[in-house]
Amino acid sequence: MTGIPVWKRGMTLAHAVYALLEEAGLGKTPDGTRIRRCALMVPSAIEDAFVDVGNLDPQTALDRAETCLESLRSALSNSLSIRSVPPKDVEDLLSEIGTLEAEITILRHRRQLDPSSPA
Repeated sequence: MTGIPVWKRGMTLAHAVYALLEEAGLGKTPDGTRIRRCALMVPSAIEDAFVDVGNLDPQTALDRAETCLESLRSALSNSLSIRSVPPKDVEDLLSEIGTLEAEITILRHRRQLDPSSPA
């Protein structure tokens, strides 16, 4: 299944976000909790696009993954509490978000070309 590498990248991003927030002492703050939740929703939404366990069609699940990435980018870019995190670390996460968005776009395009494909 072509979605597995993207799901793995989403999980890696979620782990990186969790680790960074914990290291910065932000894990249990309201902003930290919100950011962690956004990060964890990304691989969950990707999984929903490729595993037939819910009632979401793959395109809707990919839409949700993209929305979660947008929310995560916004939170990492605009949250006042994130200012205590080294800018390079935030830049690395934002770069990873961009990579994931590009991969989801590719998956979406493949799915549109061949709707019978698992992804």
